[in-house]
Amino acid sequence: MKALLKNFLTLRQMEYLIVQPNWMITDWSATADRFTITPLKAGGDCRLALPELAERADAWTAIATGQQPDLVVPNIERVTLLQSALYFDLSVLRETEAGDPGLVVLLEDVTPRVQAEKARRESEAQFQIAFNAAGIGKAIATPAGTLLQVNPVLCDMLGYSEAELLQKSLQSLTHPEDRNLDRDSLQHM
Repeated sequence: MKALLKNFLTLRQMEYLIVQPNWMITDWSATADRFTITPLKAGGDCRLALPELAERADAWTAIATGQQPDLVVPNIERVTLLQSALYFDLSVLRETEAGDPGLVVLLEDVTPRVQAEKARRESEAQFQIAFNAAGIGKAIATPAGTLLQVNPVLCDMLGYSEAELLQKSLQSLTHPEDRNLDRDSLQHM
């Protein structure tokens, strides 16, 4: 593998393995083994180190023979020795340098991204529970006054179903004497 590509992968904090079409590992980056099930060794079987590839043997063969350009397996989860989750994307590309018929397995740690996505989903779920279970009427509206979401208390309080309320604007629900104040408040948001 060319030094330029190795430097690029290092900058992206990606690891790599060079593997022959027969699954034999010939080279790897210094810390690539943090992604593998078994320790990496020259001549070792890549299927033991990364069983996710063994499950995709047909794609492996298609890449090795040039019938398929690549393979991407996102968000693989590993539990580390410290019992923490490690998430990574795995990509397989055919090595095209002259005289090197191997495949390049790229490994990218995506743990922070996956953890952030999980935290966002959990936060959204908690918000929905609090929004829907609130003892007061609540609505989410755009700055233009379009209702995006309403809770059951607001529906009961105004005597409309959720579908009916979502067809209305905030202005149409506001008392005529308060509309200018409402409009000013929305413009200052």
